[in-house]
Amino acid sequence: MVLPGNLAWLQADLGEVNGFLATMSPDSIAWHQFASRKKDLEAAIASFDSTEAAREAGEWNGEPGIESEVEVEGYLFLLPEGRRFDMTADQAGRRLLYKGTVDRELLREQAFALGDIVGKRWQVLLRKSEVGQSYTLARLLQAA
Repeated sequence: MVLPGNLAWLQADLGEVNGFLATMSPDSIAWHQFASRKKDLEAAIASFDSTEAAREAGEWNGEPGIESEVEVEGYLFLLPEGRRFDMTADQAGRRLLYKGTVDRELLREQAFALGDIVGKRWQVLLRKSEVGQSYTLARLLQAA
């Protein structure tokens, strides 16, 4: 992800690369390396431009990679120290359905005793990330 402060640097670097390319022979290895760098810089600038367009249109939520939220039900096991969770289909914890991280806000907002949650059936809200198919436990909805 390109941060706004880096855009000017990227554009300046692209100008330099274009200058070098104009002075080199297209047959040289250096020319191909600079051409590859130019392609990378153009992709980074295009990514920044599309993010800015989404922000202006009100379509960007500030969380890259978030694909969807899903409500699921199962037996919940928490490791709050490591901010990890497992959700299984059975109370013994053998048939894993989902695993992932526990949202920091959930730990702050919802005061709960582990004995009231662990090993019990819960309906929860998970955020599913497009990157790496990871899950974040966002909210405890209700005991099932």
